[in-house]
Formats: sequence, C-alpha cells, structure tokens
Amino acid sequence: MEMFQDRYVAFATNATYSFQGRYQLSGTARYDGSNQLGRSNVARWLPTWNISGSWNIDQEKFMQNQSFINTLSLRGTYGLTASMGPATNASLVLRSNSVNRPHIRDQEPAINIQYHENRDLTWEKQYETNIGLDATFMNRKFQVILDFYNRNGFDLIGPVRVSGIGGEPIKFANYANMDSQGIEVLLKATILDKPNWKWKTQLTNAFNKTRITDVRNEPNIWNLVSSVGAAKEGYPHRSLFSIDFVRLNAELGTPLYVNESGDISDNIFLQSIHTKYLKYEGPVDPTFNGGFYNTFSYKDFQVGFLVTYSAGNKVR
Repeated sequence: MEMFQDRYVAFATNATYSFQGRYQLSGTARYDGSNQLGRSNVARWLPTWNISGSWNIDQEKFMQNQSFINTLSLRGTYGLTASMGPATNASLVLRSNSVNRPHIRDQEPAINIQYHENRDLTWEKQYETNIGLDATFMNRKFQVILDFYNRNGFDLIGPVRVSGIGGEPIKFANYANMDSQGIEVLLKATILDKPNWKWKTQLTNAFNKTRITDVRNEPNIWNLVSSVGAAKEGYPHRSLFSIDFVRLNAELGTPLYVNESGDISDNIFLQSIHTKYLKYEGPVDPTFNGGFYNTFSYKDFQVGFLVTYSAGNKVR
C-alpha cells in the first residue's frame, strides 16, 4: 500500500508582439515546484523559459505578384524545458508486506524499504532549438511542413549502480546528458477533389539521432549486449553491442571471442565494466520513422489506410 501527497505549483507569464501581420514575437517564463522531487534547496523549484518568433513571408510585397505559393511562413523557438522524469524515490519509499512463516497464524506484517531517499533528485532538463517552415501551394492543394530541432538534455534520470550500502544496489538518479538532432517532414496533398469523389494523401517522415555526452554510470558487458541496449558515453541512447566473435576452437569446435581484457578466449566476465573491446552494432531505437496515409471519399462514404515504417536500428 502506498500513501503520498502530491503538491505541485506553477507560475507563468507570457508576452506577445505582432507587427503588420508579418512578424510575431512571443516570450514565456515559468516557475514550477513539485514535492515529487528531492528535498535539497535546488531540487524542487525550476525556472523555465521560451522565446519564439515567426515571419509570414507570404504577406511581404515581393510575394503579391505570384499565385503559385498561397501561404509561406518561417518560425523558430528556443528555450529551456523540463519534466519530472520517471523516478519516484525523492523520498523514502516503503511497501507493506508479510513475513514468510510455515503457518498462516504465525505470519506478521512487515514494512520493506523499496527505495532510499534521493534528496538531490531534480528535474530532467533540456535546451531546445526548433526551426520550421510552413507552406501551401496551388490553391492550397499541397502543403509542406518542415521542422528541424536540436536538443541538449542534461540531468536525465535513470538507474545507477551504487555501493549497495543499505541494501540498494541500483538507485534512480540524475545520471546522464544527451544531445539529439532531428528533421521532420510532413507532406499533404489533395489528389482528387470532385463533387462526389475525393482523394487525400499524407506522407510523414522523421529523422533522428542521439548521442550520450556524459554518463555517471559505466555500463557492464551484460547491459550493453542485452536486447534493450544501454547508455554508453559517445554513443546513441540505448546502444546495442556484441561480444566480438573471432573463430572456432580448432580442437573443440567451441566459439572464441575477444573478452573484457582484449584476449581471445571462450570465457567472458559479463559483469565487467571494461567494454572497449565490444563490437558496436547500432541503436536499438529507429533513427528513421515514417507513415503514409490515404483517405478516399465517395459522397458520404469514406475509407482510409495507413502504412508505417521505420529503419536505422538494430534488433537482437
């Protein structure tokens, strides 16, 4: 049984300026606090902010004497964003239990420590830059939305191996920093637009790559070769590695590998944190995602289908 009180408070302010319908500038500032984060003076409260702007290029005079482009706008944002993350161990976490006894009449209630307090647990944060372009063409039959983003995340939360004092070998804490970049492209088109027949299509593609720039928990071999991957500095989030196969033993026919010491052996110590001899395979998460959606209409009857696809990842 769990009992807790969730207290959250936020203060926000926003200002927006527009000039002649062509240029817009907006700024937002927030100050958030939550008791789901640690008790230290710098853990619970966090100021965040965002600056954004847009330029409606289609409203400029040099765009008035053409009819091919209907709307065209350029936009951008930059700011600091944050989330509380997946951890719940800002305070001591206890769970009720019953001790094991041969007979039910001898059972006694007990309280187990599930997580020790992490008083320094704080927000996951990132500085994010977004640049986008929106356009419609040919009487708005075609639409293009292009977005580029760059994110510098820090104080990311995850499991960290600790000394084990107090009976807790794994602790959730702010342990890593990560950079990510991506491009998203959305294409919409009205292929057929008759009184009774209509056909609309939409193509979405997204390219993304990540890189761990700092991690305070060196993964062991077992973590890196597991199917879900692990975070290793200098590599993508959830990277997948393999123990490098060399050859078969000439006498026994058993496989030989490069072990944690760089030697050729049939014995691997999977708990070792010496992982530089592992073979990097790639990220577990796709670096390319997309979807192709179509809708067909005849009078009041409509049917559609969606195809999704992804690539750029490795699966074990």
